[in-house]
Amino acid sequence: MVRVLAVCLFGIFLIGAHAESTVSTNDDDVTDIPTGSPSTTSTGAPITTTTTSSSTTSTPTSTTPAPVTTSAPPAEDQFYRVTENNITCIMFAADMKFTITYPLTDKSKTNTTTVAVPKANSKEVTVSSSGSCSVTEQYLIITWGPSNTPSDLRLLFNMTGEKWELVRTQAHFFMDEMNFYNASDRGLTLVVEGYYPGLSNVDVDTNSSFTCRAQVESNNFTGKVDSSESKFEVTSAVVGLELQAYNSQPNTNSLQQGMRCEADLMSDLVPIAVGCALAGLVLLVLISYLVGRRRRSAAYQSV
Repeated sequence: MVRVLAVCLFGIFLIGAHAESTVSTNDDDVTDIPTGSPSTTSTGAPITTTTTSSSTTSTPTSTTPAPVTTSAPPAEDQFYRVTENNITCIMFAADMKFTITYPLTDKSKTNTTTVAVPKANSKEVTVSSSGSCSVTEQYLIITWGPSNTPSDLRLLFNMTGEKWELVRTQAHFFMDEMNFYNASDRGLTLVVEGYYPGLSNVDVDTNSSFTCRAQVESNNFTGKVDSSESKFEVTSAVVGLELQAYNSQPNTNSLQQGMRCEADLMSDLVPIAVGCALAGLVLLVLISYLVGRRRRSAAYQSV
């Protein structure tokens, strides 16, 4: 019994000694790990940096271009203007055409052509304008075509008292092969001059405009080529006239209120007259119906 107890005590002693040696060995292993570069610090920092950089470079702003905003183009000016000292004294816009019958190289034959005055905002031909804002006499010159063989339209205005008027319309047409095919005076300049009934020599108040939507035709034009005996027949038509001269108001970019031509007033009267005629016809039919109905009613009562 004593032996057994001694063996047990000796076994317990051996187990205790082995446990101490094991614990001592483990403590030495832990102290051998370098403290200057812990794994959690060295690994965590690069991961955090990489994540931030990735999220920054993948934003859609850096890859998608911003939309470009463009302003609307300026409105094209429909008027020919004469401006001096910040005052636009003349403004003109219209569809104006000249129909010309001219002799061919064979004098026994003629041909007819139409020459249109280009608009101020025309893109088909180069145009320019000039003029004068003189107190005594104002004029507008519209020039187009090649510089060595130009054509032009000239409008001359006059003022009497407090009213202005268009007193002369003149044009110079270079007779090229395109517009005056096979003309006997090809290569020369045709001078056209005349007036428009209801548009020329019409008194308009100062600082007021003159407009005419209706088409006005005129055969009161003549044509002549210097040093030539050729005969020309010229007619002209103008529609959508917008005109102002002798304006004295500064910084004026549009027509001021003014008067309308007689042709516009007549064109307004036509639908009014037609409407009145139709209304009268309807009234006449209604009266006839009521009279006839009353007579039939009286006839039934008498029976």
